[in-house]
Amino acid sequence: MQFIKSSAGAIIGVFVFFGCFLYVAFTTGYPFPMVMCLIATVAFALLTLQQYYHYRKRQKK
Repeated sequence: MQFIKSSAGAIIGVFVFFGCFLYVAFTTGYPFPMVMCLIATVAFALLTLQQYYHYRKRQKK
C-alpha cells in the first residue's frame, strides 16, 4: 500500500507539472516548455516503472 500511495502522489505531481507547462506554452507560444515537459514525463514514467519492478521483486522474496 505504501508504494501505491507514494506513486499516486507522484503521478498527481507530474500532472500538475504538465498542466503548468502547457499553460506557459499556450500563453507564451513557445513549444520549448512542452518538449521539456514531455522529456521529463517520459523519464519520470520510466523511473516509476523501474521502482515498481524492484518493489515487485522484493515482495516475491
